[in-house]
Amino acid sequence: MRRTKGIDFRSVVRVGGLAVVAAILIAWPGRRDDVASARRSPLPAGRLAAPGSTPDQQIAFYQARLADHPRDAESWNTLAVGYMRKLRESGDPGYALRAEASLRQTLRVEPRDPDAPALLAWVALVKHDFASARLQAGRLLRQTPDDDRLYGIQGDAEIELGLYRDARETFQRMVDLKPGLAAYTRIAYLRELHGDVPGAIEMMRLALEAASPRDHEGLAWTRVQFGNLYLAHGNLAAAEDQYSAALRTFPGYLYALAGLGNVRAAEGRFDDAIHLYERSLAVIPLPETAATAGDVYLRAGRRGDAERLYALVEYIGKLTELNQVVYNRELAFFYADHDRHVDRAVALAEREAARRHDIYTTDTLAWAYSKAGRNDEADALLRRALALGARDARLFYHAGVIAWKQGNLPRAVHYLTQALRTNPHFHVLHADEARRLLETLSR
Repeated sequence: MRRTKGIDFRSVVRVGGLAVVAAILIAWPGRRDDVASARRSPLPAGRLAAPGSTPDQQIAFYQARLADHPRDAESWNTLAVGYMRKLRESGDPGYALRAEASLRQTLRVEPRDPDAPALLAWVALVKHDFASARLQAGRLLRQTPDDDRLYGIQGDAEIELGLYRDARETFQRMVDLKPGLAAYTRIAYLRELHGDVPGAIEMMRLALEAASPRDHEGLAWTRVQFGNLYLAHGNLAAAEDQYSAALRTFPGYLYALAGLGNVRAAEGRFDDAIHLYERSLAVIPLPETAATAGDVYLRAGRRGDAERLYALVEYIGKLTELNQVVYNRELAFFYADHDRHVDRAVALAEREAARRHDIYTTDTLAWAYSKAGRNDEADALLRRALALGARDARLFYHAGVIAWKQGNLPRAVHYLTQALRTNPHFHVLHADEARRLLETLSR
């Protein structure tokens, strides 16, 4: 593996206005994302992650051990890590609550346990309590400033809070301490957010080199992130290569199935795409996958099937109190994007924007405002989101549509063109809408 210690990753990031993530999951040490979206964390390492074990094996072993040794604090911690590994593998946010309960049990039997507070900061991050996760990680770093995992949690929270300069410094300290998969994937994401796509690809290649071949899910996860990066910028062949490799490593992996479904949808192979989405949804029905599959059904002329999946998105988003927290942004965006319950979309997006300030939350609020006819407010928000420099076709499309609604036709043409240049397949419905609108504006 190539060494990167000593390289200043801050120098490659162009700094600008506000910022963006895409999701926040899971890893100790790892990377983040909404349980529905990005999934950017490598999985647990060290003595709290039984080498070579699956999450189910780890959970079963430590549940049995704790039945006989209920005051074993380390076993409670390791059980919590097993739950968090299972969360990322399955996408089920309920495992975060089980992990949290296990860690509370740790502190009951051993109030001075050295691992539980950091693990609780990780759980807070996954539950989208970003301010608490950052505060807790920062406090622990003052006690143990050489723990790279804590820098990962702190930096992830800073990205979600829109504190991109702080995240850049935090991840620099992380990679200086321990160059490897956890640091490289975070730096790749930060580079992508600032529009440095070649730099992001470079870091994802390093991440693949650093991934352990023994950790099949972790390696598959890394390939899915790499595939997502390629897909977001229109390279269907490279994206397919990564998703296919992920499925060879970890057969039936729901994120790779959904990613490959996105490739097939972009190719116009809708039946193949639907088959892959349904396989992914059969593992765990994630709202983002359900919404995308619904759009493909609609594009294929199967409105009844589309409505079935749209109803599933709403059901998942409202299923539990934690789901309502984790999926607020996804549900707000879904409502706005499909012209449903626009007042509800605005309310959910405003609630999320009150505590989360990344560029994708800003974009969601802008899109909801636009659908509610509040185009001047929407335009101001999109300008803030775009100032970071992200080369994201969805952001460009929204900016173009909002400019068109305002009557600013040159700006509309500019951003719709940028959307299609960035990724001509950025959405199974909206890419065609962008083309039609451009044709109309060019007459």
